[in-house]
Amino acid sequence: MTDEIAALVELKDVDMKVVNLAKVINQVPEQIAELNRRVQLLREEYAKSRAQLEEFKVKRRTKERGIEDFAEKIRKFEFQQFDVKTNKEYQALLHEIALQKEKRSHLEGEIIELMELEENSAKEMKEFEVKISREETLAVDEKGRLEQQLEDAESQMKVVTKHRECLLRKLSTAIRSRYERVVGGKGGMAVAAVKNRACGACFTNLPPQTINEIRKGLEVISCETCGRMLVWANESEQ
Repeated sequence: MTDEIAALVELKDVDMKVVNLAKVINQVPEQIAELNRRVQLLREEYAKSRAQLEEFKVKRRTKERGIEDFAEKIRKFEFQQFDVKTNKEYQALLHEIALQKEKRSHLEGEIIELMELEENSAKEMKEFEVKISREETLAVDEKGRLEQQLEDAESQMKVVTKHRECLLRKLSTAIRSRYERVVGGKGGMAVAAVKNRACGACFTNLPPQTINEIRKGLEVISCETCGRMLVWANESEQ
């Protein structure tokens, strides 16, 4: 095996590390943003619940004032009973008093319904408070873990990238150019090992002669299907 092909064998593993580290580096900010989004959504739902509770309270107070108005009307009609002079007027007052009491009773029912809604809304707000507190605690812990993961990945990426550059310098200008061209279009993986007598990346079966040439390691051979450079790595199945 030539030094150039030995470098390609090592580059295969280095490139996989680069791809995996890049995935972590790209995903962590998205994961942190998702944590923040979940907390924000709970806060927005809490704000809606609080606004709804205030709306119920305003409606209840308005109706309670209505109850007072009805009570005042009923008192006035009851006092007027002592001044009426005919049975017809008396009956009319009784009818009006009954009507006002019916309206008041209906309004009292609405107030009870609003009080129940207030109670449920207040309960819902307390549940949201617990959820928000729990989610914020989890988010802080998870963000700390993710930030550490990101820091570690970025640190490892610097080391791996330097090692990759050292390996690339072992390649001839032509092979390095070939390598850079393939790596840019194949998701960061320009080298593939032979596995089960096929390309380990696209799984295209390889002719016996091609396999023998790859195994000798005297020249760089590429997969005719995916274009990746093929190597005979230690972990390859023979």
